[in-house]
Amino acid sequence: MKTLFLEEQFSYSAEDVWAVIGDLERHDWLPSVMASRHEDGIRYYLVEKLGEVQQRILKLDSESYYLEYMVIHGPSELEQHLSIIEVQPNDCGCVVAWTSEFLPASLEDKLEKEKSSALQCLRSILAIN
Repeated sequence: MKTLFLEEQFSYSAEDVWAVIGDLERHDWLPSVMASRHEDGIRYYLVEKLGEVQQRILKLDSESYYLEYMVIHGPSELEQHLSIIEVQPNDCGCVVAWTSEFLPASLEDKLEKEKSSALQCLRSILAIN
């Protein structure tokens, strides 16, 4: 398994950041996602150029700002994908740490670009609110 780790400091409170990330019905911070819904522990995304992606929510803890999920249906080239997003409060706001383990390793650049874009979009949404 290949591991990708992204970490970014946000000047917003952990509560404000989690209000976006922890809301499983929201997809406005995920640039390539056109629609989403959540039911029975599965999050369904309609992704531009890819179609439907399904994620099984393994753990959602709003007290510790922790989300763990795995892709159970997605692009044919993605063999395995497990991610953890943690929002960690600090004196300057919070840090968002996003760890993903996936196969094949050749998807590293693509996944890093998608996740970096999502964090930039999250920052823009928080700036507006």
